[in-house]
Amino acid sequence: MTSPTAASSGGSRTRSAEQARVVKRQAAVFVTVAADALVGDFRRRHQPRAVARLLPPHITVLPPFVRDAEADELLASDLARHFAALESFTAELTGVGRFERHVWLAPEPHEDFVALLSATRRRFSELVRDAGGEPVPHLTIAEIGKGESTRHVARLAEEELGRHLPFRFEVREAALWEVTPEGWHELRRFELV
Repeated sequence: MTSPTAASSGGSRTRSAEQARVVKRQAAVFVTVAADALVGDFRRRHQPRAVARLLPPHITVLPPFVRDAEADELLASDLARHFAALESFTAELTGVGRFERHVWLAPEPHEDFVALLSATRRRFSELVRDAGGEPVPHLTIAEIGKGESTRHVARLAEEELGRHLPFRFEVREAALWEVTPEGWHELRRFELV
């Protein structure tokens, strides 16, 4: 029961307190890949901030988004239903690719990954900032800093990792991850059929 004093001092204070209790957290959905034996050393040298933030080797399904932590159960339920309708598949990391500031490994079969990412981004379009164009599935292994050449780092990746490719793995689940002050950690896994 609200005291008369609190009520008379204005409901705005009560509403502000309720709004302050709403916890917003950054999250993402990944297909994690147990490829640390392959890419761990390379990532520690060329992606040290991500490694320090406990970000595992992964293929991004839903890019980072801000969510209301109080709605986690609803989001988890929706994600579980979505992924339960999608088929699992065998995949491989097959080659080195690059964007302007990143070097990555390409997962195959490309069509299966595009279908997984596209279906998920359509279903959860309210969580995707930029849904334009076909997604490019990739597993990032390097972030290029000032004074570094993307071409040079990609060549290093081909020399160091190329002989170990293709690297086979199974896509049997996706996972919801969140950022905390300590770094990224997994919240929930969702199985594909």
